[in-house]
Amino acid sequence: MKVEFSAKTDIGLVRKKNEDFIFFDNDHLLALLADGVGGESHGELASKLAVESSYEKIKEKRDELPPQELVFRAFEHAQKNIEDFRANNASIKGVLTTLDCMYFSEKNLYFGHTGDGRIYRISRGKIKQLTSDHNVKTFISQGLIEEENYQHLRQDALLKVVGTKVWEPDLDSCVVEKGDIFFCASDGLFGMLSDTEMLNIIEQPISLNEMTENLIFLAKKAGGTDNISLIIAKVCET
Repeated sequence: MKVEFSAKTDIGLVRKKNEDFIFFDNDHLLALLADGVGGESHGELASKLAVESSYEKIKEKRDELPPQELVFRAFEHAQKNIEDFRANNASIKGVLTTLDCMYFSEKNLYFGHTGDGRIYRISRGKIKQLTSDHNVKTFISQGLIEEENYQHLRQDALLKVVGTKVWEPDLDSCVVEKGDIFFCASDGLFGMLSDTEMLNIIEQPISLNEMTENLIFLAKKAGGTDNISLIIAKVCET
């Protein structure tokens, strides 16, 4: 397979620091994006640790494990390293983060997801969200929890993130086609732009780098209320 990547992260217009962390590896056909839980929870530390730990495990085990198990082990390793970090630094509270992983192998995309980052597919002129947000609103709509038991929480409150007891990722895969574009993003992007607005940019005959620049520009133009991060991957050959 041949996959081209482009990635960018931006602090936005409101936040005082960027708690997102992104990474891609052309050789391993891998992309990772984490959005640290903010406030006093050391989100910037959590997101960096989760991404670096995941990459470490994938490099170590990619020739030994089937792709979907490899993605799970990456999340498991991130969870363990965050738990170990907290155990060795008792004064630091929190250290929680979302985590999304895209791993291309054998004409497939294998992906893992925890939190409220998102992975999208653009194919044949249509955009499709491949992941489901792990927040109160989505869990209620899916019938996973009773609304009356969660009225004390905001609708966007996260119920599953790396660093808590409930961390295990949703795992899935799909066969890819030449020309497909996949991207993962933090909520600072899709919280500002509709699916149609994102599709309109990505469908333009421009480079991947121009796509990332334009999407972040539009998200900031729409308010830029959060950190904005995305990684775009285009399948050039299968």
